[in-house]
Parts: sequence; C-alpha cells; structure tokens
Amino acid sequence: MLRRAAARSNSAASARSILVRIATSELLKMVGLEEFHSALPHELSGGMRQRVSICRALLHSPPLLVMDEPFGALDALTRDQLQVDLLRLWTDQKMTVVFITHSISEAVFLSDRIVVMSPRPGKIETIIDAFAAAAVRWSCSTSPAC
Repeated sequence: MLRRAAARSNSAASARSILVRIATSELLKMVGLEEFHSALPHELSGGMRQRVSICRALLHSPPLLVMDEPFGALDALTRDQLQVDLLRLWTDQKMTVVFITHSISEAVFLSDRIVVMSPRPGKIETIIDAFAAAAVRWSCSTSPAC
C-alpha cells in the first residue's frame, strides 16, 4: 500500500503494476529471457542486457521508437529472431520505428523506407521506397517455405 494515497490510488497502482508485470513477462519471453526475469544486470551477458533494453523500450508501446544499432551485439540467430519479432510488433502495434543500422541486409529486411546518409558530415543522399518488398519480406519471415 502507498501510505499517502487513497484506496482508489492504491488499487490503480496495483492494477498498473500487475499489467506492467504481465507485459514485462511477455516481452522477456519474446526475446528468450523468461527464465532470467529476476537476474541482475551483472549476471547477464552483453547480448542479454541488450535484449532487456529492447524490452524496456517496448514496455509502454511508444508511438515512436528510435533504435540505434539495437541488434549489433547479438549473435546471428538471436538477431534474426528479434528482427522477425520487431516486424510482428510493428505490424500489431502500428508504431513508427526509426531504425539506425550499418547493415544493408538488415535495412532492406526491416524497412519500408530506407534513408541513405553520406559520410561526414551526415546528410541525406537518397531515400529508397522499399514498400513493394514489404509483402514478400513479411511472408518470408512468417513462412518456413521461404
């Protein structure tokens, strides 16, 4: 109980807390860390800490998510799975994601629009509309036949 809050506020705080715990559990499961739900940061590898950071960013379903090289420290299998999970989340939540990467294949796989920047000073060189490839990309990410 919150000592300085009325019963309604305490009830609402409890409900929010339960919803946050449920959402956190679902996100940790999505990134393969459900068994580490009580682990402290020093008990996690660098890749695991990165996945926890991604969960923290997604917890409140922001309308805009900026991700700067979020999968760079992950192994290839985890990176591929999180890319598919991010596409699924993007489709379900209808949020805007600005994804910064140096990987051309990652940009092509995750994007409906790619902004190519020049070297120093960073300026927009070109914008590529990759929307036509999105349907193919999505069907391949959800079908084992591709």
